[in-house]
Amino acid sequence: MLAVLLFSASLLGEPQASSSDAAYPITLTVISAQRTSHLGYTTTQIIGILSDDPQKQQLHMACEGGVYSRGPDGKANVYAARHSSKPNQIKIQGRELGTDKISEHTCKH
Repeated sequence: MLAVLLFSASLLGEPQASSSDAAYPITLTVISAQRTSHLGYTTTQIIGILSDDPQKQQLHMACEGGVYSRGPDGKANVYAARHSSKPNQIKIQGRELGTDKISEHTCKH
């Protein structure tokens, strides 16, 4: 079944849905996020929940790029995600701040 996931666009971080459940079959709901920039490179420490975890356990993750916890509606941001080929690592899809460019970011937990 091919479904298009629709997410509200945040002014900060703008999560981006995948056009294919096969490419990004899970979601990451971000509960909290703290960004750090150094020499033009941004990383984000987050607490999040993966949709495929039946226990809905909160995970601490370190993500490349800017990941944001709240959208303009005040609700938690949800990012399209997939498991990486490496253990304890996922890939999320998000829009780069201020552009229409969609990038894949790595989050390690």
